[in-house]
Amino acid sequence: MGSSEMERKYSLLKDLNFQVNVNQEDESSRRGFFISFWLYISTISTSFPSVILYQADPDKAYNVPFLGLSANKKLMLFPLPFLHQEAPSPTDPVSWIENTYASSKTDFPLKKWVHVGCEVSIDFVRIYTNGVLVGEKPLSSTSEKGLHLKGPRTVSLSSTHKDIKVNYEIQGYVYGVEVLSHASDVKDHYLKDPPLELSIDESSALDIDEDNDGVGSIVCGKDNSAYKASLRHMQEIPIEAEHCPSGSESNEATMSNSRSMSSCKYPVSDSIVFKYCLDGPSERSLMLREIAMLASEQELLDFAEQVSMYSGCFHHRHQIVMSKKLLEDGTKTWNLVSEKNKQVLWENLAPEIEEQFKKISCCNTRYLSLEDLELLRKIAGCQDLVTRENFERLWHWLYPVASTISQEWIKAIWDSVLPKWIEGLISKEEAEASLQGNGRFQDPGTFVLRFPTSRSWPHPDAGSLAVTYVGCDYSIHHKLLSLDLIYSSGAKETNAKPLKEMLLEEPELSRLGRIRRTF
Repeated sequence: MGSSEMERKYSLLKDLNFQVNVNQEDESSRRGFFISFWLYISTISTSFPSVILYQADPDKAYNVPFLGLSANKKLMLFPLPFLHQEAPSPTDPVSWIENTYASSKTDFPLKKWVHVGCEVSIDFVRIYTNGVLVGEKPLSSTSEKGLHLKGPRTVSLSSTHKDIKVNYEIQGYVYGVEVLSHASDVKDHYLKDPPLELSIDESSALDIDEDNDGVGSIVCGKDNSAYKASLRHMQEIPIEAEHCPSGSESNEATMSNSRSMSSCKYPVSDSIVFKYCLDGPSERSLMLREIAMLASEQELLDFAEQVSMYSGCFHHRHQIVMSKKLLEDGTKTWNLVSEKNKQVLWENLAPEIEEQFKKISCCNTRYLSLEDLELLRKIAGCQDLVTRENFERLWHWLYPVASTISQEWIKAIWDSVLPKWIEGLISKEEAEASLQGNGRFQDPGTFVLRFPTSRSWPHPDAGSLAVTYVGCDYSIHHKLLSLDLIYSSGAKETNAKPLKEMLLEEPELSRLGRIRRTF
C-alpha cells in the first residue's frame, strides 16, 4: 500500500467516511495499513463503551467496530475480520471482548485536539496519540487457519453503522485524515500542519460567556418550546464587562465599500465554516465582511445554517444573516454624511443616525432622545469629530439593537409609554445607579431593561436585551435574554404570552424600576 494524503480539511466526525486499500501480499507494507488524523470530541451523549469508527468491506458483508472508547474512556483499536482471528464477530458486532483490541493507557480528553494513529498489521494492531505509541495488541493471522485471502482488499471506515440508526452519540470534528506508508511517519504527521487551536465562543456554543469583572447574567435556554410559556429555563452565567468604546468587539478592521453581488457564486468550504466557528470575534469580523460582500443572500443564509450546525446553536445565525445589509447600509450612511471626507461633525451625523434607527427598527412613534444619542457617542468613542472607525463602532452596536426592536415581541415593549418598559439606550452603570437610589438599594425584584453596550456585531448576542435587577441578597444581578427567544417561532404564535408577562413570572423579578439618566 502506497502513501496517500487526503484533502487536509475539517469535517464533522459524523460525516467521516473513507476507504483504505490493503495489499495482503506486499511485504514492504507489512500487509496492513496505517492511518492518522486529528480528532476533537466535543460531547458524548451515550454511555461507554462507544464506537468512533466502524469498519466494513465494500459489499457490506460485515460492519464491526474499528476505533472506539472503552468504559473507562480509553481508546480501543480492533482487529480486522479478514486479517485477524480475534476480530469482532460480524454476526455480533456489539460483543466487544476485552482481550481483542489494543488499548491506550490514559483517558482520551474531551474538547481538545488529539492526533490519533492507527497501525494495522497482519500480526498486531497499534494505537498512537500525539506521535507516541500508547497501545499494542499481538494478533493471530487468519492465514494460520487457511482463512487468509490473497490479493488487495478494501476497508471502508465510517462513523456510522449500516444497520444501526444512531443519533451521532459521539460528536466532534476530524482534521487531516491521511494514509501513511510507515508508522515511522506518524511523528512527522503529528508535527506538521496541526489544526486550529480551539477558541469556540462559548456564549454561542454553550451559552457561556467568559468575563473579567465577575458580573453575573442569565441566558435563556435553547429549547424554543420553553419560550412559549415562561422564561424559567434561564441559566446563570458570567457576562463580560461593558465598556466604551473598546467594548465593541468587531471594530478592529475598517469597513470596506460594499458591493451588490447577488448574482455572484461564492462557495464556502467546510474549512471556512469551521474556522469561523473556532476563531475569535476580531477574526470572525474580518472573515464575515469578505463573505458578506461577495456572497448572495441565499449563500449567506446557507453559510449561517452551516455555522449553526457546526457550532451547535443558532446564536451566530442572526449576526451572519444581517451582515450584508448591515455593511451595505453602514457604508451608504457614512458616504452620505461624510461626502468623502475622513471626518464629520457629530451634529451632522446624529440626525442621520436617528433616521436610520427609525428605518431599521420600523418605529415611527418613538425617537432617540438626547440621552440616547449621547450614549451612542460614548460607544463611538468620539467628541465633536467622528471618524469612520468611530462610526463603525456605533453602527455595529446600533444596527443589531434596532433589528431586535423591529421584532414584534420587543417592539411592543419599546413602544410602551405607561409604563415605559425600556427607558432608552442606557449603560450598565446607569441601570445599576438607578437601582441604588439615594445610596440604598430598591426593593428586591425591582428591575430595568437595557441593551448591553458590550455586545456589538458580529458578537452572537449583539442586539440582545438584558435585565438588571436587585436580588434577594440586595445586590445587582444581570440577565441576558437570548436572541433565540427574540427570534423564536414561539414568539410569533398568537397564544404566546407577551414578554412583559413572562418577565414578571420570573421569581427574581417583581416590579419595573425607573431609570435616572446621568447625562
